[in-house]
Amino acid sequence: MFKKNQRTTIHSEFFNSKKMANYIKNIRVQKQLSQYTVADKLGISQNSYWLLENGHTKITMEHIAGFSVVFNVDCKQLLTDFFEQI
Repeated sequence: MFKKNQRTTIHSEFFNSKKMANYIKNIRVQKQLSQYTVADKLGISQNSYWLLENGHTKITMEHIAGFSVVFNVDCKQLLTDFFEQI
């Protein structure tokens, strides 16, 4: 099995990946939310959100927690669904 640091590194790579950014974008689109609306609820600029959603900025666990609130999805479920699709 993975060592703790190895697992963290692997998961960090996914958060930094275009796959995670696309996953978040797909949820936003499905929920019919604008980038501006999500950014506003996260307390960031629309440009900062665009950078996240397009893979130019690393998505952190803090972002994941924020997305779970904005999208009204349990944080654990959000991550589980992401890792099941890759």
